[in-house]
Amino acid sequence: MAKTAAPSITDDLPLYIRWSPDRSPYAIELRLDLVNTIAGQIRLSRQSGREMGGFLIGTMPAMPVHTLRIEDVEMISAGLEDSTVFLPEPSRWDALRASSGGQIRNAAIVGFFRTHLRLGPMRPSLADGSMLPDLGADPCVVLLIRAQPPNMAAFFVSENGQLPDEPSVSEFLFDEKEFKSLPEVPHETAAPLASAEELAETGRLGLYTRIAALTLIAVAACALMWSFGRQTSVPRWFPGDSHLHVMIAPENNRLLRISWDKTARALNQASGATLIINEGSARSEVQLGMDDLRLGSVEYQPKGAHVDAQLTVDGPEGPLSSETTRWPVNSGQ
Repeated sequence: MAKTAAPSITDDLPLYIRWSPDRSPYAIELRLDLVNTIAGQIRLSRQSGREMGGFLIGTMPAMPVHTLRIEDVEMISAGLEDSTVFLPEPSRWDALRASSGGQIRNAAIVGFFRTHLRLGPMRPSLADGSMLPDLGADPCVVLLIRAQPPNMAAFFVSENGQLPDEPSVSEFLFDEKEFKSLPEVPHETAAPLASAEELAETGRLGLYTRIAALTLIAVAACALMWSFGRQTSVPRWFPGDSHLHVMIAPENNRLLRISWDKTARALNQASGATLIINEGSARSEVQLGMDDLRLGSVEYQPKGAHVDAQLTVDGPEGPLSSETTRWPVNSGQ
């Protein structure tokens, strides 16, 4: 990372924090004076126990290296009042996007950011990916920031409308003091690689980060094994008919939509779920987070046999399974 002076004939134009291309062809620049605004949302998210987020407003300046430059942020309401995850209802942010035609303050919507309060790796969810088509940005950048300290963050840059499984640049600490202490470099020299000393220091920090991450993974694995050992291995069933009302319906000529009642009481204390799809001898298990459950459906492309779907919800007293729903798919589809 480097702090880059914007080209100017005065000293009043803004500075940017720059991440050179790593796992994507795009460099990313974040306006330095936005750090305080985003940091305020991180603190608010941590205090309230709810995820916060908003639009990333920016440009793609003409530079030797393809660059996504973030110039501003526009906060978005998180959606359901009883939800801790950031999943804006379309009516709450479509109006802003439609009224501006994708343009806000002479810049375009280039992505969104949200804080992260979920267990497990900091990765985009299915619900995050579902927002991309409506944003109309290509490429689109997603910034995830862990709300609990240390506030690790990661950028994900979409390609062909799909977010990558791994961060587009290495995870970094979102820290105001650290960003402001970065050395300033001329705009023209921002694109080249860092010096050998900077690379060596980055390598050492990366090694320590990997060691710490492996240690945390080992501790988490032991905790999970202990937790699973205390739980009964046989999932309980919802009494009577499935409260989740799992349904399968054709979405178009090629896809099926598997949906459930996202307002069901069974989801109130859920920590996640697994959607099990059986098609002939093929079996798929799709892990769902709370934001995915709030979304209420997933799309599935059948291969020609009948499709069975069952939803198992992880509750505080163990797994709860819905009844199996079947869809007859003609072999000619």
